[in-house]
Amino acid sequence: YALLLGLRKASAWTALRPRSVDAALTGLLATYHAVVCDIDADFEDETQTGSADVEDKNVLNLAALKRADVAFAVGAPGMKGLYALVRVITDLLSQGIDAERLVPVIAPAPRNPRAKAELNSALTSMLAGVAGSSALCSTLFLPHKDVDTMLLDGIRLPRSLTDPLVGATFVAKDRTVTRSTSPEPQLVTPGSIGHRDDEEAVG
Repeated sequence: YALLLGLRKASAWTALRPRSVDAALTGLLATYHAVVCDIDADFEDETQTGSADVEDKNVLNLAALKRADVAFAVGAPGMKGLYALVRVITDLLSQGIDAERLVPVIAPAPRNPRAKAELNSALTSMLAGVAGSSALCSTLFLPHKDVDTMLLDGIRLPRSLTDPLVGATFVAKDRTVTRSTSPEPQLVTPGSIGHRDDEEAVG
């Protein structure tokens, strides 16, 4: 894979232009089979804040969300982590991200199945009343792994991390395609549609 780093300084966003960012993403999508964007939870736009500067500052995040087939909202276990995850999911839904392509992720997740069930129940309870939250993909629980060391040593990431993410990506894409697919054409019963006689047809 190829790694493209982000901005060197936080203030460098002033040099970005929406059209340039969109063109860069178009080029990446045309070059690579899959493009993964790691973004922050800052995607307010002008319609929400009344400030064009805020939208310009978040142009990278907004452009990635606009093009994303699947969005993973990642949070840590515990009260603070779940609260932050709920806030991110709520913001994503209000931004227009389809719930069918939004996957909640908790990492690192506890090993105990009961603890996982409690986390999932708490997340569902906290999202109750949020429009569209009932259609979210199933929550992913990823184990703790020393990913930084693996990347530095050039070691392949364990399948316990990659397989759930890949599987969830295909499931979310299939859900979106199924929902957006137009209905199958149906045969028309003879005589069910009005017709014109020969004289009207010629005229």
